[in-house]
Amino acid sequence: MINIVGLHGQTVFHCPKNKLSIQMGCAEFLARSLKIPCVSNFRNADILAGGQGAPLVPIFHKAIFKKKKKFNLAVVNIGGISNITWLGKKDRILSSDIGPGNTLIDQFCEKKFNVPFDKNGFFSSKGNVNEKLLDSWMKYPFIKKQIPKSFDNFFFKLDNFFKSEEINNYDFIATLT
Repeated sequence: MINIVGLHGQTVFHCPKNKLSIQMGCAEFLARSLKIPCVSNFRNADILAGGQGAPLVPIFHKAIFKKKKKFNLAVVNIGGISNITWLGKKDRILSSDIGPGNTLIDQFCEKKFNVPFDKNGFFSSKGNVNEKLLDSWMKYPFIKKQIPKSFDNFFFKLDNFFKSEEINNYDFIATLT
């Protein structure tokens, strides 16, 4: 039996700096349809409380690893955007986005290989990391920006961010990966 539903929604815009995050999904409709309570608007509530708008994952990490008495532990999540949760002693938590995850790889696969993602690393495993290109990417301001910080997938656009010298597609995607 389900007693309550938590609706995160699909994020379509996220900018904590401007205290705004927009998700698709209607909690009221879901609650009426299911005839059970539905809570939502997690991101905006977190932003208004001074956070970056991603409150659930760090709390989940804390709950999982507290039971195992694990401290000074970093959990890295590589999704569209990569983020990290650091769990310290005395319930200390630090959480932040850290940069692009799969979003750029997915964009590149769509553009160059006409597939939505690099399944099992098929394309990236055929290339070699281009150290010069990687070093240039590591100088981007978003990498050096202090945490906490947050991004959405619209922040990382392949055409706007990652211009390359002549490099083959396999080396480029290996470097992105």
